[in-house]
Amino acid sequence: MQTADVFDVVSDERKTSSPEANPFSQAIAEVEAQLSPLHAAFAQLDTLRAEEAECIQACDQVAAEEKAMLENPNGTEKQGVEKLLRIRATRDLRNAKLSNVRKRIAQHVDLLRYDICEPLRRNFTNLAFALLATRQKRLPTCQNRSH
Repeated sequence: MQTADVFDVVSDERKTSSPEANPFSQAIAEVEAQLSPLHAAFAQLDTLRAEEAECIQACDQVAAEEKAMLENPNGTEKQGVEKLLRIRATRDLRNAKLSNVRKRIAQHVDLLRYDICEPLRRNFTNLAFALLATRQKRLPTCQNRSH
């Protein structure tokens, strides 16, 4: 029994240039066109994750500063209050920035999931069905040749 590999079918179909001769060339083209935005979106997500890590580190640093200030107050009460006020204001700002970064990450994940990956998934499904249809057409002819 003679069978062809899926990749052989794809490469055979790519060699033909007419859309009538290649039933899934449009699906392949759509998938290839969507891979570049997907790559860029994942690069942006990596950048956001790195920014989140920096914000977490900055928040931990200011929390340690505050803890040290409360455990060992140096100087006058007025200086301690001013320093603690500055530290807490810095902490609030850094926590707000961290919250904002996490919100942007959530929005970016939604962008990936619904705006980029869903159409790509649909195009992969179309390609798979086109490959299946091609296989189903070839199967009876391969079976007839083996008898």
